[in-house]
Amino acid sequence: MNTQTHILMACAFFSKPGKENQQRNWAVFCGALIPDVVIFIMFGWSKLIAAPEHEVWSKWYYDSAWTLWIDAANSIPLFLTTLGLGLIVFYGLKIRNALSIILIAASCAALLHLAFDLPVHVDDGHAHFWPFTHWRYISTISYWDSNHYGHIVSIIELIAGLFLCAILWRRFSATWIRSLLVLCMISYLIVPLYFFIQFG
Repeated sequence: MNTQTHILMACAFFSKPGKENQQRNWAVFCGALIPDVVIFIMFGWSKLIAAPEHEVWSKWYYDSAWTLWIDAANSIPLFLTTLGLGLIVFYGLKIRNALSIILIAASCAALLHLAFDLPVHVDDGHAHFWPFTHWRYISTISYWDSNHYGHIVSIIELIAGLFLCAILWRRFSATWIRSLLVLCMISYLIVPLYFFIQFG
């Protein structure tokens, strides 16, 4: 799935309106983003050094120098650990502070991201059980590759994304949040257009 869909989904599931929930909401946003952060860094670096686009996705993406960090950012055991720590602090020690809330919210958002990423990667998936194993689940369905139902998954994702935007639009009235939702909707057109221009 695309990053914006992961963020929209996590926010729809775990965010709440009100100033008292700002820390929680930012944690949800960041947690949903974390699994893709290394990929964004890789992409940004490639633009800084003017690396060919095809090289980034055919070589860099599979290079161990990058996959180690990508796998760590997509580790289910890692996020289960941070979730467990947050729950221990919150319920076990009854320390209901910002740290415990951030750990729980960010971990739940990241785990939701991984749960929906796992079934839609064919040969470009991650080692979701790092550091215990480098095994990668190879699905028969891709979120982008038309040779593996990517065209169908993309349509489903677009519909889901617009539905999630509608939910969050009703939940939050702040102009800046609604502006971000508009950008998310636009991204469903811009991202595939960018890759179509790059790769035809």
